[in-house]
Amino acid sequence: MRDSVVVPDTVIARELDGETVVLNLESGVYFGLDRVATDIWNALRTDGRVEAAYRAVLEAYDVPSATLEQDLLRFVNQLVSKGLLHAGS
Repeated sequence: MRDSVVVPDTVIARELDGETVVLNLESGVYFGLDRVATDIWNALRTDGRVEAAYRAVLEAYDVPSATLEQDLLRFVNQLVSKGLLHAGS
């Protein structure tokens, strides 16, 4: 939860009606994000800290904190493994 992430220069994202498509231009890997995942993506992109995204989503949605933490970390790890996010410093 204390990690930071950055969006690589080779990744673009486009939002339409609250949903987002994230595309790595180098690898061709893309991800479709629903509204909640879009909110997480935007929080990560804006602040870069996983904990800040967690807090933003916890305030916006009625979700148990433990569930959110598990889901958020799984989501971030998935994006990192696909090259759509990089671990920050």
